[in-house]
Amino acid sequence: MYYLDNEKSIIKKFQMVNPKSVYFLMENEESAKVFESIHDQENWKQWIESAGKSDPPPDFFADTYKYMMDVMRVDDHS
Repeated sequence: MYYLDNEKSIIKKFQMVNPKSVYFLMENEESAKVFESIHDQENWKQWIESAGKSDPPPDFFADTYKYMMDVMRVDDHS
């Protein structure tokens, strides 16, 4: 299995990104909150995975933040 075929692996890779290299198209407080809820390891503990092969979306949800997230990778070579 490819590393990025797994939603958790995609999130782990995202969490390793230097925050200074992230550019928000729309800089606002809500965008920063969403980013921090995923990027920060402590905040990430609030997220629950529901990404089974036969499970419907979302892949993750966080009742604490009232967020839901579907994770996917884009294959631009096929």
